[in-house]
Amino acid sequence: MAGSLKDVQTGEVAVGARGDILRSSAIGSCVVVSLYSPREQVGGQAHIMLPGRSLKDDNPLKLRYCLDAVDAVLGLMALSGSLPQELEACLVGAGNVLKRPEDTTASNNLAAVESILTEKGIMVRARSVGGMERRSVRFDIARACVFFYCGRRA
Repeated sequence: MAGSLKDVQTGEVAVGARGDILRSSAIGSCVVVSLYSPREQVGGQAHIMLPGRSLKDDNPLKLRYCLDAVDAVLGLMALSGSLPQELEACLVGAGNVLKRPEDTTASNNLAAVESILTEKGIMVRARSVGGMERRSVRFDIARACVFFYCGRRA
């Protein structure tokens, strides 16, 4: 079955089925969470820019925030029957790409993502986080594989 390629930009979430590929690029201090349901063979991806939750429900940029983005992608995956405790996660990003020793943006983003996944009972199976380079990620749902690249290629 032919699927589609879906680009997931900063502050976006997407869900796909077998055959779809979810892609995020230019990941710096952001954290991209790729979620997979082995039972339903459905995948989701959230490109998270900020820890916490948006202060306004009607904020058009609310999916840039960790708690809002994770809730949104889990809600979309639940429509296919996926349960949070059955999901597997891969984390990519959280790099200090500006190379500022005092910058805690990336580590704060990563801590927020890890905390909400733990709270929801979602196991992190793999990660490529930290460092000082931008990354790109491709999530091939049919193969249940996440590929990451340093630089902008995906």
